[in-house]
Amino acid sequence: MTLARGLKKSFKWLCGSLIITLFFLQGTGLVNIPLLTSLEGNAADLRLTSTLKGGIDDRIVIVDIDEKSLTQYGQWPWNRHHLADLVNTLFDHYDINVLGFDLVFAEPSGSHFISLEKEFKSRDDVSPQAKLDLAFEALQDETFSQAIKNRAITLGIFFNQAVDSKLNQLPPAINQLDESTNKALSIPKPIGYTANLNSFSTASPRSGFFDNPVVDRDGKFRRVPLFQSYHGQLYPSLALSVAQQALDNPELDIQMVQQGDFLAITSIQLGHRVIATDEGGAVQIPFRGPEGSFPYISITDVLNKRILKADLKDKIILLGTSAPGLLDLRSTPVDESMPGVEVHANIIAGILDQNIPQQPAYLIAVQSIGYLTLGLLLLIIPHFLSPSKTLLLSLLLIIISLMINFSLWQRGLMFPLATPILLIISFFIFHMSWGFFIESRHKRAITRLFGQYVPPELVKEMAKQPEQITLDGQSKELTVLFADVRNFTNISEAITPQELTLLMNQILTPMTEAIYRNMGTVDKYMGDAIMAFWGAPVEQDDHANKAVLSALGMQKKIRKLSDALQKKGHPEIAIGIGINTGIMSVGNMGSQYRMAYSVMGDAVNLGSRLEGLSKIYGARIIVSENCQRQAPEFLYRMLDKVRVKGKKEPIRILEPMSRLQSCNLDDIRKAALLNEAIELYCQRDWSSALEMLDTLEQYQDSDYKKIILLYRLRIKDFQHIPPADDWDCVYTFTEK
Repeated sequence: MTLARGLKKSFKWLCGSLIITLFFLQGTGLVNIPLLTSLEGNAADLRLTSTLKGGIDDRIVIVDIDEKSLTQYGQWPWNRHHLADLVNTLFDHYDINVLGFDLVFAEPSGSHFISLEKEFKSRDDVSPQAKLDLAFEALQDETFSQAIKNRAITLGIFFNQAVDSKLNQLPPAINQLDESTNKALSIPKPIGYTANLNSFSTASPRSGFFDNPVVDRDGKFRRVPLFQSYHGQLYPSLALSVAQQALDNPELDIQMVQQGDFLAITSIQLGHRVIATDEGGAVQIPFRGPEGSFPYISITDVLNKRILKADLKDKIILLGTSAPGLLDLRSTPVDESMPGVEVHANIIAGILDQNIPQQPAYLIAVQSIGYLTLGLLLLIIPHFLSPSKTLLLSLLLIIISLMINFSLWQRGLMFPLATPILLIISFFIFHMSWGFFIESRHKRAITRLFGQYVPPELVKEMAKQPEQITLDGQSKELTVLFADVRNFTNISEAITPQELTLLMNQILTPMTEAIYRNMGTVDKYMGDAIMAFWGAPVEQDDHANKAVLSALGMQKKIRKLSDALQKKGHPEIAIGIGINTGIMSVGNMGSQYRMAYSVMGDAVNLGSRLEGLSKIYGARIIVSENCQRQAPEFLYRMLDKVRVKGKKEPIRILEPMSRLQSCNLDDIRKAALLNEAIELYCQRDWSSALEMLDTLEQYQDSDYKKIILLYRLRIKDFQHIPPADDWDCVYTFTEK
């Protein structure tokens, strides 16, 4: 017994350890666990900030709409002659490489000047020069269109994920996805947009979106999608479009892999460069440092040509804003208020340097193997160590895990950081608290768990020897009972929902009492039905006998309840019961969300089938022959030999009428007459069988009325069309 208990203890220890390991295996990406996701994001932020490259990357320059510019040129939006001058100055004077606009020009700027011009033309007090100046102002948009025409420029567009609003026309897409591909891809699919004026999009058709629909739950910018699909039209991000232009427009190819109905993006091929993405085409932002990692130059200084030509020649220029009043500040892991334009600059630099962090396709496999290895180490080794040495082992494993993770990070590979550390800590806590939280409370846990299934008397018996009680699945011979209210649909339609609830409580309560009185385990309630079993969790040698006793008790209680309800105007209440004894699987079954101590198997299914047959034979209770053999102290009447749906082997079915010690002589005679009639029926002696049925009918017992009619009809059919020579007296049911 001591060895057995030790093995059980070790097995439970193993189960607890496996549960911890499996929980963290879910965090590999197969299942999204919000707590792990949040902790992983914070840990990744710490790793990022502690390994920032630092310095200033002067290949990308941010021409800034700053406070200085707003002071000189006034409130935004500006006169577009200034912007046209800016574009011409950058390309003609400074000879820049590419210009990207982190903003959108959605509304015309000169419309009010045109209306004023029409008014002034009709007036004589306006000088010709004033009219010319006014006309010049009215040409702002045309001037800006001419400035951006045929130049390496990417205009900004904004997509809306929540509002179906459309302003202007979208520029040409880089690709048109077919319907199935668009549906299968998990890239963002906006429903609205704000695009540039049509004249601007015509002059400079290259555009890229600057919104970010994949902001993390905490509001931080960690990832940015490289593509969005508007009705199957594929558009690149501002950063991707600018980078492509800066690299002389190499061919862009999206690498994808099919996984069933799911289409995942694996990477973006830009010429010879490979851009690592997640399945939705989003990249991890390769932050260089906090705000100021790229040079900022005021628009004022550019327009006044205060900047050296060498500082801007062949540079990638992004036009954006750092002015707080223009609301383009973003929360990032490296800076709580980084200008959005600098986020684009970091991505462009990452594409140029090919240092965007990647999560390799084999990540889940490596994680799973790593977690299982850690789990095995922490499962076995602490058995041989003291608590202090277990603590040292845990600390050592955490340090090794951190070193490996940071080493991979330096090579551009992103592996989870928080999850393995939490796995180690969880194992340590589990080992240290095992005795207090598991072993010392095992007895009460058993009591609490089984209190919802079994009667209090049985719970007390179980609590005396909890080591003999197991929740684990096992195969053993048990007896199962199914009981169902007849004509429940008609009853429920005739009363109100409140009356129905009260009625069900009145019906199920006495049925449960009958089960509890005979030490049965209630498996479940199924609407108007109840399922119970005997023989587990406590061994019962007479489980079949207890089940039949419960069934007779239930019928007695329901008849008494029905009589009382009929006096109040309610319809008659009756139940049908099916009982079977056989080999079943019993244990704690279910899912990670809900478990239940239950039985399953062919023997259980047969019990359910027998309950369904009770209506056909006019029987209150039907038991299988195996149940009858193990409960011989009752008077049974033979019903039939049947083959139920789903079973190949035929069985004898019987109805227990009462206990032998309490039945009278007429009960025995009626049962004997029916048994003999069925025996003659099986021998094809139709006339003798009918004589027996006639004799039985003289007792005018309502319990026998339906079975007599059933066999009369069968015999009549066989007298007209005899059965085949190999007829085995078995009736086969093709429906449940």
